Amino acid sequence: MSNHQLVLLPRDPNAAPNHTPLVRCLADIDFLGDPMPEMNFYRPGEDFLFLLTFLGCSPVVSLGEPGVTADFCRIEVPAPSQTPHFFAGTNVKPPRCGKCSHRFEDWHGRVATWQQTGDDACTCPTCGRVQTLPALGWRQSAGFGRSPVRVWGIFEGEAVPGEKLLGALEALGGGPWTHFYYRAD
Repeated sequence: MSNHQLVLLPRDPNAAPNHTPLVRCLADIDFLGDPMPEMNFYRPGEDFLFLLTFLGCSPVVSLGEPGVTADFCRIEVPAPSQTPHFFAGTNVKPPRCGKCSHRFEDWHGRVATWQQTGDDACTCPTCGRVQTLPALGWRQSAGFGRSPVRVWGIFEGEAVPGEKLLGALEALGGGPWTHFYYRAD
């Protein structure tokens, strides 16, 4: 089973659309296909390949059936959590300051403090800018939120969400959405 994911989240880490309208929206635009109840996933819908923009000369995305191939594309839409979570795999990169690009090499400790206390304020030691932990430049390698849409089987940098998909998600309320890549080795 592929450990690579394209993860979509509302840009506001506290935003979380209601689960049923989110699933309905993704099904209405044919991003989601049939449910896979035995795995709590959905098959890609008819327009899946048109709602993502694939990059590079020859991306390989298996839309095969489970059991036929271990690496097949599927979509997970879990119910929103009560509070924001930090999502990062083994590919996470140290975030950067939005003003001076200082690298926060101590991000592990900052995330742990946020998880324990809820304090997400970060003061850049180089320029003094105060910003929130989620607002740092994570370079599409991590995210914060309550309501992820996980597209399994998409490798880092292989695809980005298209305007129609992002527009449909934004129309649910909660503002614009963003994406990052998750890898678990």
